[in-house]
Amino acid sequence: MDFFSEDGLPKDSAVQNAIMPVEDFDHMTANNVMLINQNFNKYQVLRRHPFRFFNFRYGFLNVLSICLLPWPRFTRFQDPHVPISFRKSVFEKVLNLHRDAWNETSHNRFRNRNDNTIWLIRYYQLVTAQFNPRTPFVGKKYNIGEMKKIVNDINTGKHKMICINDQNVSMAEFDNLTKQLRSTFRSKLPQKSEFEK
Repeated sequence: MDFFSEDGLPKDSAVQNAIMPVEDFDHMTANNVMLINQNFNKYQVLRRHPFRFFNFRYGFLNVLSICLLPWPRFTRFQDPHVPISFRKSVFEKVLNLHRDAWNETSHNRFRNRNDNTIWLIRYYQLVTAQFNPRTPFVGKKYNIGEMKKIVNDINTGKHKMICINDQNVSMAEFDNLTKQLRSTFRSKLPQKSEFEK
């Protein structure tokens, strides 16, 4: 029950955040939030669904959402680097509402500053309260260079999901680190699942 509730709603965390641009990808986050703000009034959304946006499962991250209350529009949501649960109906609605934006994005061979991302669909799911709150700490993102932390997380089962980013390592380092990773998985999960046989 980590991805969907008993009533079929995706599980997610509606923790608000602010855009802090560092790279071109951050333009896409702004593009997503722009479309949300064009279609939804932040205060109306928060009044309709207060316990989806301020929830004990979010722990200390509720402070972020509280600090952003004075801002009249959504600034961003915290974007997890773990699998996200979606409703097909939300996908269809967003693709229909923003057909031009999605057509432009899908025709770009490489990422472009004008693109939108799949997080736009997630944001729609959040602001329309089509989710049940879960802890944002269900998963963790690591860079592959943090192999000691990754191995520890796998061995202790600290998180249910992890995302390993292969950023900023040479091919030689990558090969060595992935060998360590495979060895850890073989040790932790010695038997293949029925899907791997």
